[in-house]
Amino acid sequence: MSYAEKIDEHHRMLKKCKEISAFNIGAGRAYYCAFISIKKYLLDKRFDYQAFLQGINKSHERPFSHGTIKVALFKCLLDNKNTVKNIAQLHVLDNLYHKRRIADYEEKNVSEAEFLASLNEMEIVLNILEAAQ
Repeated sequence: MSYAEKIDEHHRMLKKCKEISAFNIGAGRAYYCAFISIKKYLLDKRFDYQAFLQGINKSHERPFSHGTIKVALFKCLLDNKNTVKNIAQLHVLDNLYHKRRIADYEEKNVSEAEFLASLNEMEIVLNILEAAQ
């Protein structure tokens, strides 16, 4: 299954999560939809992740790790002469990741408001990628 197909599958699942109030699952899927979309963008741009990791002294990390993908996206956007009007928009990926961690690893539940915020944050990431060259 291609990354584009996986992204589409996540979108379909998110609609279902909203319908059945599956906010924990939905928060996780929103994060992974954004994550896979970023990964697809980096691969489409032939971003050299190994060189990037060496450049930030993290050659021990695996490519496309949760801890490095936001910085990799920022670098790739700049390398491809893209600008983000409000660079703070990329920080929504941290919010998405945080809610995914709550949903997957804590007894606390993701609320409907947090799930809806995740959907909005995911859209911000997808809009940044869509606007990029």
